[in-house]
Amino acid sequence: MFSIIIAGVIRIARAVFVGTGPVISLFVTAFVLISPAKSLAQTYYVDATDGNDSNSGFSSSRSWKTISKVNGSKFQPGDFILFRRGCVWREMLIVPSSGTAGNTITFGAYGLGAKPVISGADIVGARGWSLYGGKIFVTNVNNMNASPTQLYVDGTYYDTAHYPNSGYLMATANSSNKNTITDAKLGFTVDKVVGATVKVREVPWLIDTSAVTAFNLMTRTLSINASLSYAMRAGYGYYLQNKLWMLDSPKEWYFDPKAFRLYLWTVEGDIPNWNKVEVSNRSYGIVNAAKNYVTIRDLVVFASNRYNVYISGASNVIVDNCDIRGGQVGIFLANTTSSSIRNNSVRDTLSTGISTDWNTANNLELLNNSINSAGNVGSKPKNSLAGIYVNGDNVNIKNNTVTNSGYIGISIGGHRITVQDNIVDRSCIVLDDCGGIYATNDGASNKITGNTISNSAGNFIGTAYNITQAHGIYLDDLTHDTIVSGNIVSNADYGIFIHTGYNNTITGNSVFNARMNGLLMNENGSDAVSGTVHGNLVNNNIFEVCSTGATAYYYSIKGSTDKFGTFDMNRYCHPNSVFTVRNQSQNYTLPAWQQASGQDLNSTDMNAACAAPSPTVTLAATPVTVAAYGSSILTWSSTNSITCVAGGAWSGAKPASGSLEISNLTGSETFTLTCSGRGGATTRVTTITVH
Repeated sequence: MFSIIIAGVIRIARAVFVGTGPVISLFVTAFVLISPAKSLAQTYYVDATDGNDSNSGFSSSRSWKTISKVNGSKFQPGDFILFRRGCVWREMLIVPSSGTAGNTITFGAYGLGAKPVISGADIVGARGWSLYGGKIFVTNVNNMNASPTQLYVDGTYYDTAHYPNSGYLMATANSSNKNTITDAKLGFTVDKVVGATVKVREVPWLIDTSAVTAFNLMTRTLSINASLSYAMRAGYGYYLQNKLWMLDSPKEWYFDPKAFRLYLWTVEGDIPNWNKVEVSNRSYGIVNAAKNYVTIRDLVVFASNRYNVYISGASNVIVDNCDIRGGQVGIFLANTTSSSIRNNSVRDTLSTGISTDWNTANNLELLNNSINSAGNVGSKPKNSLAGIYVNGDNVNIKNNTVTNSGYIGISIGGHRITVQDNIVDRSCIVLDDCGGIYATNDGASNKITGNTISNSAGNFIGTAYNITQAHGIYLDDLTHDTIVSGNIVSNADYGIFIHTGYNNTITGNSVFNARMNGLLMNENGSDAVSGTVHGNLVNNNIFEVCSTGATAYYYSIKGSTDKFGTFDMNRYCHPNSVFTVRNQSQNYTLPAWQQASGQDLNSTDMNAACAAPSPTVTLAATPVTVAAYGSSILTWSSTNSITCVAGGAWSGAKPASGSLEISNLTGSETFTLTCSGRGGATTRVTTITVH
């Protein structure tokens, strides 16, 4: 048999043999559908300035214009969708297609200049502002789709109008339920407060949100529509938001959702017709719902009402080298597995920087990200979970820098989570009872190793407390079988705190300048019984305190501390105290403790400070290469330092951590930062190259 293929027609000639020769030849013609070879990956270009959605999108000269066009298209594995640098889209990107293993679909950038921006905010009031009264201006905003959570004037965040202007109002009586607040000093009429948003700090570690539905003038009791997490108690704080009469200071705004009118008081107090006023108007910036093998890189996502990047039900997703600013949460992952969040800058989120949903983060890595000022934006305190919040299984959190967090720096819950080689500086700025690194929820088989944690601040304003509770490393609520090793902690209330935990290993850590105790271990949780805290191993650590109290403190309100663990080969430094250990209510010198407990037999102590570590300094520019007149973000952090001084293209004293936008660059610039402390001085240099 032989075949001849011509123009998709197969002609088969078959000879039928009888005896020694062919007798009959049959030709059968078959028409077949020939499948074309697998198409090559395609690159699509999107240009908000010069594009047109009727174009093919196959080249920069035939680019699409809108994200809506992208959302409505179907892409093949291996395709690239590239957004032009320097452009801004005020649309939501919804990933429409999945890639495959080895052929991801990539959303990225092309061209020169600043990264492309996907903004959750719209520009409002351009040349349409009028004077309302005093220094307040008003404009119509009929295009608003949702109640906005953020407003920016020329890129600067403004707070929602609030009362009081600073601090909290205080409850004057305990509430018998979770839906009332009594404040005998609240002297307003009903119309002043009903309909207002209320922010309630009923415990040190939380600020709840509700709305006032009624106000009893006789008892001075507010009724609220959403139950609080805890009943309000006397001495705890709250504040009110979202009433026009509260707009009484610069950098405040109010949105009337019924009249669709926006009221604003700028820093200068003048008409904002020549300012860029942006108001958040979309819930999300980028959404990936159940689309697998997707890469998102080199994009800016800004000021969404809820999540700037939202990933749900997906696997094998990469978010790389993106700049995330504003929004409630920077990057949120729900039921997402086998994915990587890396090399991103996340800053100025109203709540959490990078977050997973509860117990749904599996096989993830969070690498080399910078998270700054999560939940620490504006003048009024805000609720947040952490700079990085992870709850799940088999997650690697490594080489991240987390600074200026309103609450926890890095928070973990679950199993087989590794927190390694991260820098965490200035946590617990807004809330209290927290730590630079925090583990909870009966977590097991986790590792916290090689991290540097400094300056856990604490904030008791608005609570009944008059001391802070801000820790370096905090193992809370039945955390067990967790290894804490090789970490450096400085300037926290308690360097390492084990609260009702068991079978944990604390080894090779260095705690410096603890304000209360270098090590605290207690057994006082509501779910604890005598013996809950047991089997902890504490050895080969350095613990230093600057307080007049003991270096280590152990106590139980359930029973004895005898089974708390094994302690040995530690070094205790207490320059302002003669005591090494406090056990229950008894203070001990080290020899007395050794004799009484049989613990720490090979440990040493001294009535002096321990040898201090050298300062650590990180200084980075994002991006490091820009076009002429472009901009870059400098981020820096330092630990074990007292002062930091800038040099080169910038100057002056700098805080231990922060960020700064360098704009209108016309030539390459080099920046230096030198930080000094008890252990010496360290200098870092970075250069922004202009091409």
